[in-house]
Amino acid sequence: MFVALLILGCSKAKEEDRLLGDPDERIADTLAYVKNALVAAPYGWKAVLSTDLSGGYGFYMQFAANDRVSMLADLDNETMNELKESTYRVRQIMAATLSFDTFTYLTMLEDPDPGVFGGERGKGYGSDIEFNYEKTSGDTLFFEGRKFKKSLYLIKASAAEQKAYLENKLQTSVAAVKAYFNTDYNAVTIGKIKAELVVDTAEKMLNLIGYFDGKTERIKIPFGYTVNNEINMIQSDALFGNHFTALRYDKGSYKLQASDGQQYAISKTADLVFTPLESFGVGLTAMAQAGPYANKSELPMESWSASYATDWEEYVTSVAESDFGLTLGDVDFSVNMARKVINASGYFYQGPQYYSFSYNMSYTIDYNTKRLRFTGIKATDGNGKIMVPFMESSIFKNMKDKDFELEYVEDPVFGRAVKFTRADDPDYYFTWTF
Repeated sequence: MFVALLILGCSKAKEEDRLLGDPDERIADTLAYVKNALVAAPYGWKAVLSTDLSGGYGFYMQFAANDRVSMLADLDNETMNELKESTYRVRQIMAATLSFDTFTYLTMLEDPDPGVFGGERGKGYGSDIEFNYEKTSGDTLFFEGRKFKKSLYLIKASAAEQKAYLENKLQTSVAAVKAYFNTDYNAVTIGKIKAELVVDTAEKMLNLIGYFDGKTERIKIPFGYTVNNEINMIQSDALFGNHFTALRYDKGSYKLQASDGQQYAISKTADLVFTPLESFGVGLTAMAQAGPYANKSELPMESWSASYATDWEEYVTSVAESDFGLTLGDVDFSVNMARKVINASGYFYQGPQYYSFSYNMSYTIDYNTKRLRFTGIKATDGNGKIMVPFMESSIFKNMKDKDFELEYVEDPVFGRAVKFTRADDPDYYFTWTF
């Protein structure tokens, strides 16, 4: 398996794969090598882990010879500041395996109870606690999870980095990265490739959209936070042949680091780099539509067509006049490009009481015709089962199996929005704000 270097220097780092020779001697030597390497790092390790159901997570680990490991993690404020000690072993399970035996912050990611840290019931976020050793490259040890086959990288920390971790600077670093990348838009030029970069702090994914020679490519890279206002990334798909390993911070600005050591300056721009269709599900992941409960006098939106407004008013009226007697609140949309669904979560009201509901809409995109098609709608909770039939008989009946063209517009009241226009009927259109 090819894995790009995470820490790079001016010359190619020497790589050490699993040792060769007599099988028994080889595994014994590899076990000793991994254990000694873990313990010998005087200032501990920066770690980054990918998961099956989310993005990446960052850790600080200090391994001791007595099989104890101390750990910090970027999961939440508590795990970023409370150094947790547990046990580990390096043992043979088919291969040289690093096992975390007792409760650690890694365990939270694989907990089957969503009440512990989220994820799916019975699976958590699809994270491992046992990792097979893969190879060493420079100051980095590469491991692969035994169950979910997700990567764990351990990178030697410096004395200054260890000091920052132990002085609770990880939380400050996370806040700094979020503050920088959650404002405006981020553009980067990689050779002749024009690209837009989005740090999705909710999904823990770095999203890159690149345009070169008339083609658009998109990649999503799991990442974990480190100190020094930086992030490290797990090897992923290539963007026009380029792999990326980190975001490096320097005097108030950032550079995107490639696996060959090259660094590319990231610039801030108030203007969007790509069209909404090109960005859909990567740069453009979160949108919303206002509801009448808090916005009755401003609706229908001025950026809706008369025909869509008629469908929408039918939806609102049918919900209000139903046996449930509901008033619609706002709805938030989150695009999952991997699954090709738009997850919707909203509220409805019965008097002063409000209740949440959720559903999703499936879609496809044809990048040749530059059109998006809505292909289905499905409730994802009990209240969603109440709302979806009302939508199917009103607003969604003129959306399902229809092609839409997308553009950015400015609504006079609600601001920046994405306009969806029916390709076969340009007089039918609606907007979602973002």
